[in-house]
Amino acid sequence: KLLQTWHQNNENTIINDESWKITDMELEVNKEKIKRGLNLHEYLQEYSSQSTLIIV
Repeated sequence: KLLQTWHQNNENTIINDESWKITDMELEVNKEKIKRGLNLHEYLQEYSSQSTLIIV
């Protein structure tokens, strides 16, 4: 659901305003990397919301 904002519906459609969106192929290739990033984001939101400095 979170990635729907950045998802490009048709891989063959390249519109200047939507060139930053990811295709199905890019999503599949980077699925694990995206999952790690989202997990890190959730972890930081939960445990570091009151921190002034976070080192990753």
